[in-house]
Amino acid sequence: MGWRACISKWKDDRDGMAGTEFVERNRMAKVNFVGPGGGSQSIEIDDGISVMEGAVMGGIDGIDADCGGQLSCATCHVHVDSAWLSRLAPVGGDEDDLLDYAVGRDERSRLSCQIIMTPELDGLVLHVPETQH
Repeated sequence: MGWRACISKWKDDRDGMAGTEFVERNRMAKVNFVGPGGGSQSIEIDDGISVMEGAVMGGIDGIDADCGGQLSCATCHVHVDSAWLSRLAPVGGDEDDLLDYAVGRDERSRLSCQIIMTPELDGLVLHVPETQH
């Protein structure tokens, strides 16, 4: 099953939940994506879901996610706004290795598949690079 099919199945499972069950299990946090031209788009992403999955489901331009979140590419690369860097878990070794392939890597670079949403990340600001390839 491809990653888009998995996301579709997750959405179907989520939509079949009773209202209160869904609210209790799936709180959402807002993520603000700033594009290369300075325009921004905000979406809400369920807690426990990666920013990459939320961005793909939310139609965020520039998050290609070629590997579907399997930590085997760098096409979900983002630059974390400086004010948010200390609130994220540290970069893991595999993520660090893959970031070497990201276009425009800097000290704020992260793979959005490795950022898992929590209530503490509500309002997160991410800058999408001009290109992923």
